[in-house]
Amino acid sequence: MIEDFRYVWKTFGGYQLTSGIRETASSVVYESTHPINWNKLAIKFIKKSTVSEEASANEVEINKAIDCDYIMPIEDIIMEVPSEFYCGIVMIKATGCDLYDLLEKNNGPL
Repeated sequence: MIEDFRYVWKTFGGYQLTSGIRETASSVVYESTHPINWNKLAIKFIKKSTVSEEASANEVEINKAIDCDYIMPIEDIIMEVPSEFYCGIVMIKATGCDLYDLLEKNNGPL
């Protein structure tokens, strides 16, 4: 795990990472700000250590194809990423709580 969010204040694909949001076994998510309109963004970096290249590509393709009010659409894909990741998936940052936080707060599924 990269618990220290070592890439805060680094720039990848034109996006400066401003803080760490969450790390899972398969990804690390950072907060960023859009370089032109200053909207808050979330950038999910997919780990090579736990995800196959095929699974990473599938996640990107599935997310691109989904049109659902409950899933944030992909704004951009960053290929200029640190060597331990396949890519960065750029999405608008949701306000409110994270699904994981909601599950923890309610001791499991709703």
